[in-house]
Amino acid sequence: MSGSEGKVLMSTNQSANNPTHPVTGEPMDAAFQDLVNYFVGELPARIDQLQHAADQGDIGAIRTLTHQLKGCAAGYGFAELGKRAGVIEGNIDRTPDHTAEVSSIRSEVDSLVALCRSYCSRG
Repeated sequence: MSGSEGKVLMSTNQSANNPTHPVTGEPMDAAFQDLVNYFVGELPARIDQLQHAADQGDIGAIRTLTHQLKGCAAGYGFAELGKRAGVIEGNIDRTPDHTAEVSSIRSEVDSLVALCRSYCSRG
């Protein structure tokens, strides 16, 4: 795990005995809370990878990273994060041979990174 290892992400309207999801507010059992914490703990590394790919103009890596994020974010209850990652992936997929210019999706990537950071700071 990365720097947020051991962080417990809970909304402010709960106790340690009744954790709720940091985004949805739904009750979480301890096992799911551990999974959510792990997912959020991995976000800084994903942010770094995504920013590096964007800085290098590596559209293939951006597509792979957003595809992965789209899939796992939704499963952990981060629907907006999954949706935004899916938009980027879709925009890349709509270009011939997946050759979108990074400049055409950079603002979307930056927005996705900002959303990831907002989840990291909730712990």
